[in-house]
Amino acid sequence: MKKTERNQLNYWPELKIEVDKILLQDPSVKEGKMFGYPAYYVNGKLAICHYDIGLALKLPAEIVQNLHNSL
Repeated sequence: MKKTERNQLNYWPELKIEVDKILLQDPSVKEGKMFGYPAYYVNGKLAICHYDIGLALKLPAEIVQNLHNSL
């Protein structure tokens, strides 16, 4: 896929296919949208969304702080 095509979509469809294979095996994970982008919800709460060539993870503040402190 050309870069300009990917930028028009603002997410990488090939990555979504692979992530779907992993995440959607779990019945607690539901596919949805976040601001028009593909996203995954766990128990009704946003957990992961696609954006550009990667993924954004929504983590609890304590985990984020622990990750930040470990750098």
